[in-house]
Amino acid sequence: MRSSCMFLQIMVILFITVTNIGAQTQPLTNKKLLRPFNNTISALFVFGDSTVDSGNNNYISTVIKCNFPPYGRDFLNHIPSGRFTNGRLVTDFAASYIGLKELVPPYLDPKLSLEELMTGVSFASAGSGFDPITAQLSGVIPLQKQLEYFKEYKRRLENAIGEERTKLLISKAAFLDLLAEGARLIGVVGVPPLGCLPVLITLNHHSPLQHRECIDSYSAVGKEYNWHLQNLLKIMRIHGTQLVYGDIYNSLNDMIQNPNHYGFDDVSSGCCGSGLFEAAIFCNPNSIVCNNASEYIFWDAVHPTQATYYNLFRSLRPIIDSVIKQ
Repeated sequence: MRSSCMFLQIMVILFITVTNIGAQTQPLTNKKLLRPFNNTISALFVFGDSTVDSGNNNYISTVIKCNFPPYGRDFLNHIPSGRFTNGRLVTDFAASYIGLKELVPPYLDPKLSLEELMTGVSFASAGSGFDPITAQLSGVIPLQKQLEYFKEYKRRLENAIGEERTKLLISKAAFLDLLAEGARLIGVVGVPPLGCLPVLITLNHHSPLQHRECIDSYSAVGKEYNWHLQNLLKIMRIHGTQLVYGDIYNSLNDMIQNPNHYGFDDVSSGCCGSGLFEAAIFCNPNSIVCNNASEYIFWDAVHPTQATYYNLFRSLRPIIDSVIKQ
């Protein structure tokens, strides 16, 4: 299966058990999103594309980057971190809520501390896909290479804290490699209504300036894909391993159909530039940007805003809670 640099790819998150931390939930701010009960999750590892890449592409030779303004406009200290949005990602909110850290750093960051490594990193790369050809065309990190980095991560950790502690941290993928490396709890997030991406509306609508409705045929592909994915996860259930599916299709679709409920005004164009086609290098320091990104579902013509990611996190929170309580 191929994909472009879009909000398409599966996100694989590993929740690994060890620590206990307790607290309570807070609203969308730069403060921690904490829970009112203890947990046993010690680290979070992320695999995927631009929707969960926290900056790995900053460290490789590719044009698919966003480490420049206006990306990161609402991020900590307004820094363009390499996240394809104005602020934080779903995975950042999840890590903060669990109590691990405020942000999930990119694995390729050479300045990562041992503590950062021990509590989880993102191996994701914007523009990647399951088919290696997708990544080869854009010079990014394919899923298989992300999994190789995970193995390298294990070796680095073993050298630093020992094999036994590493095994505890990672109690051993695509999926089969992860299982072989010790993952025992894997969360898999499906795809959104693809036909609602601003760039796809622009490219496929007969009159995209006047009509900005979702392209149903594209969204139907995402819906069918998610159906097959859920069935596959049921088949792949292995003794001692938990595979959890996270639905973002219906969550994002509800935001688009009921924007006022979430505080959104614009559901079909991005905050950056015209909002019709700009993303990555086409959303740059010379681009005109909206005043309040929280009123937009999309930051650029492909990627959601921090506000949208926060609402997606909230929709996934019951799943996270159920995992933590086990």
